[in-house]
Amino acid sequence: MINIQRLGLDEAKILIEGAELKAKDLNINVSIAVVDEEGYLIAFHRMDNARIISVETSINKAFTASVSMRPTRIYSDIAQPGKPAYGIQNMFNGRFTTLKGGLPIEIDGKVVGAIGVGGALSADQDEEIAKAGLEYLKRVLGFNVNIDI
Repeated sequence: MINIQRLGLDEAKILIEGAELKAKDLNINVSIAVVDEEGYLIAFHRMDNARIISVETSINKAFTASVSMRPTRIYSDIAQPGKPAYGIQNMFNGRFTTLKGGLPIEIDGKVVGAIGVGGALSADQDEEIAKAGLEYLKRVLGFNVNIDI
């Protein structure tokens, strides 16, 4: 397997391509963001006719998955009132999100960034499209990408 220390633009483009292929297969227009391990944007792609709100949600989903090193789906439950992470969505000047659709990019056991998707018909579809980006990266480059997250 190929070892990667840092996610770059070439890998980000491959992630976006894989996610877009899945979105097209589902006949959905989305926005796709890829960030580095610190949550900074590497690449962004908004498909034609994607919802305007998907721009910010996709970027924030990628940011959250990267800085927390976890899929954003886990916050959908634990950030509700009375739950242990309630209020976490107020961190990072509101950039932290509890919306599904953000996945960390873990290669060889190390989180090197994240992908976030927004604008599908459901948050589950956003996550499905993001996961397709991870699977595509693994298939195209042969990286040891964790797709079971």
